[in-house]
Amino acid sequence: MAPARVLIVEDDPTVAKIHRTVVDSHPGFVVSATATTAEEAFRVLARGTPIDLLILDLMLPGADGVQLLRKLRAAGGPDVMAVTAHRDARTVNTLLHLGVVDYLVKPFTLERFREGLERFRDRTRTLTSAALEQADIDTCLHRNHDLLPKGLRADTLDLVRHAATEEPAGVTADQIAARASIARVTARRYLEYLVTAGQMVVEPDPGSGPGRPHNVYRWAWPPGGGPPTARDAVSPVAASPAARVPAPAARASSQHPARVLIVEDDPTVAKIHRTVVDSHPGFVVSATATTAEEALKVLARGTPIDLLILDLMLPGADGVRLLRKLRAAGGPDVMAVTAHRDTRTVSALLSFGVVDYLVKPFTLERFREGLERFRDRTRTLTSAALDQADIDSCLHRDRDLLPKGLRADTLDLVRRAATEGAAGVTADQIAARASIARVTARRYLEYLVTAGQMVVEPDAGSGPGRPHNLYRWAWPDRAA
Repeated sequence: MAPARVLIVEDDPTVAKIHRTVVDSHPGFVVSATATTAEEAFRVLARGTPIDLLILDLMLPGADGVQLLRKLRAAGGPDVMAVTAHRDARTVNTLLHLGVVDYLVKPFTLERFREGLERFRDRTRTLTSAALEQADIDTCLHRNHDLLPKGLRADTLDLVRHAATEEPAGVTADQIAARASIARVTARRYLEYLVTAGQMVVEPDPGSGPGRPHNVYRWAWPPGGGPPTARDAVSPVAASPAARVPAPAARASSQHPARVLIVEDDPTVAKIHRTVVDSHPGFVVSATATTAEEALKVLARGTPIDLLILDLMLPGADGVRLLRKLRAAGGPDVMAVTAHRDTRTVSALLSFGVVDYLVKPFTLERFREGLERFRDRTRTLTSAALDQADIDSCLHRDRDLLPKGLRADTLDLVRRAATEGAAGVTADQIAARASIARVTARRYLEYLVTAGQMVVEPDAGSGPGRPHNLYRWAWPDRAA
């Protein structure tokens, strides 16, 4: 497998040199070109230099990095890793919509930079399949962790939510336990999770009487006291892209549910989607459309939409063309729902920054999980300024890249030690060079083999006795 070819776009020569050194020393990557301006980067791409990943500084002389990225998305182009000092929610949200594969806030550690390269490689390797499963697509979206805290189950949470909708004035843990046929302590734990997640509020029950006091749990979206319905939709505002996608400050102060546009030409499927969305606390269907043209008309007349649930197979212009238009002009977040599993379609939609991609047929639980992920991302983007952890959360990166028990700093030591032997290295050699135990060295080398970065074969020259394995980089031209 050929190494990933990288274009570095950075106007600071010192920073560009550091980036080049890290990329060129990272197995499986090679810097093919550098540029100091957006115009120069375009010239590199225009003359046919093959580029797989563009490492893009946003603060460039002349046209900035965001403008460059918009042009790339309009015309097609490589994956992009953004590196910038910008931490404002508006910039972050814009780049998420434009499908960046990673977003690094300066100053960042070299370890975090290398982690971004590894994530890009994981995604690229997954996209080599002709057809992808839902799990493959979730991996590309960095969704390999459970949405709920340990010990909580999605099906039980669904029971609790449904039980809580029966009492608009609020419910107690005892009431939920009886309605959902679960223990009181279990009901309380799920209700407390909904409070922590910002979906419910809790207060003492003044009518609980003497003895053990009770808490009352209510949905967090007034008016009406209960989960949101169509009554809770706010009135339309000015018909502009900025109005359709509320500014972070507006989102932060709003207690209204997320407003959804369903674009689906099958009336039965559209009805199911509407039922699920309208029954999910914090969401309301504001409009539906059966074609891309009808969806554009809904947005053009100023109907405020936060999330667009988009079928890709539409009569006339398909969903991909609609999404391309939305990204060119600004627009709401998009959850794609489709039977398409081909790599070309998945890759295109990832480049357009879809917040989720569901392969039909999918379970209602997976559909609701997508709504929850959208809400988590929206809640994070209410901050005026974000730190790296916030941005990683928006990119659904709440897990460690490495298997349990492996450390990034030790892996870095092993990688550097392995570059000293172009013909291959043994676990004993790595142990000596990195000053770690042989069993530890072997475990890290085996991880690099599993990750597709190294290959292993018996060492023909190891002689009698215990045979040794020889580990070599999977990219021969990158071993040195």
